[in-house]
Amino acid sequence: MADPVTAALAIAGNVAQFLGVAVKLGSRIKLYCGKSNSAPAVFHELSVQIPMLCCLFEDCRTLKAEHVADPDNLVHVLNGCRRVIESLDRHVASVLPNGDDAVGVKVWKGIKSVNIQSKVVECKAELESYKSTLALHLNVLAAKQANSSGVQALLPPFYHVPATGRSRFVGCEDALQSINQALKPGRRDPRIAVLLGMGGQGKTSLALEYCRQEIANRHFRFIIWINSSSPAALERSSAQVAENLAAVSNDRRTFSNFKAHINYLKTTIETAQTPWLYIFDNFDNPSSFKNILDVTPHSVSGAVLFTSRHNSCASLGTPIRISGMSQKDGTQLLLQRAGFDRTISHLEQAKKVVDMLGNLPLAIDQSAAYIRSRRISPGEFINHYEKRKEKVLKHIPNIWDYHRAIDGQTEETPISMFGTWELSLQQALEQSQDANATMEFLTKCGLL
Repeated sequence: MADPVTAALAIAGNVAQFLGVAVKLGSRIKLYCGKSNSAPAVFHELSVQIPMLCCLFEDCRTLKAEHVADPDNLVHVLNGCRRVIESLDRHVASVLPNGDDAVGVKVWKGIKSVNIQSKVVECKAELESYKSTLALHLNVLAAKQANSSGVQALLPPFYHVPATGRSRFVGCEDALQSINQALKPGRRDPRIAVLLGMGGQGKTSLALEYCRQEIANRHFRFIIWINSSSPAALERSSAQVAENLAAVSNDRRTFSNFKAHINYLKTTIETAQTPWLYIFDNFDNPSSFKNILDVTPHSVSGAVLFTSRHNSCASLGTPIRISGMSQKDGTQLLLQRAGFDRTISHLEQAKKVVDMLGNLPLAIDQSAAYIRSRRISPGEFINHYEKRKEKVLKHIPNIWDYHRAIDGQTEETPISMFGTWELSLQQALEQSQDANATMEFLTKCGLL
């Protein structure tokens, strides 16, 4: 183990080097995303992630190495972040256009960006992992310092939110406002909101956007995202959070079962006495759970957000029903994802595509990926869709954020709009008292 002086120098050096690169890189990526409608999703995600990391590194400036439980591990994390951000800076510099680049250079960078994008995605994933570990280091240190001084700890924020998911959120401002109203302090203990809607309506994306806004506002000190598509998925999510927290806390305890994971999380968050938010995503089969709220902490500062297709979940809290996007928002989403400028021609074509897709966010997003991968126009896509609708709706891009566990599988797989409809139909038939009548009705409506 390094002595305190050596550790302090290593911490200070890594912090200074990281911030020197990250601040400039974050500004450059944000500027690029603001000017370009065709910027890949990973760059928009980095424009959110890098400033959050910079905030954590700023907190590290005041650390005293002798107070850190495992300074070697902290130095390893800081060094890893510095190494990844420097690598990311090199990749980005090689593909992002500069204002003084010649036309030929811009074209070459555009071609090169196709190969570089996968490396950028890898860097983002590494940074996300380091970010969670660094936040937990700061949490533990703050708690120890508070205990030693006899003062209740105000823990640094801990956000366990999926690294995937797109930050280029479009529309749904009314729904976001409804979530804010339902979860604002003073309503109930805990405050609960339920996003209800069919598959593909954008419930998960909306919940992610709410998390991003709350992370920026720093209202909640804990944000815990739980995959609740099944009891097994919930157990895996809870175990991941609990074991990560214990490891970074230098707590060598072993968890014998699911209940031990839950108790550890509840005790830690309740003891902190700070605002917390739990998100139960894909809570589509409530009958599979005894009482989902038993796994959350119990305190007046808590809030819970569900996403679900099941109407019975409305009784859990304030229901917020999610329907299709407006034509304006759907058109903007399609053009952004497909990488087209907002010309009059493209806007008219995109409006027709959005109307044809029933204003469903997932269908629009997936269709935009199809357009981009095949390098066709929105107008040409209409012809593709009319001739081979099933193939288009089953298309899954190489980089895709929408995953579900199918038929009881433990691993989640990418799922298309077509697959989402199949899951929704299966659920509708399971809930229907007369499955044959439901099938006959949908067939007559032309949905099957």
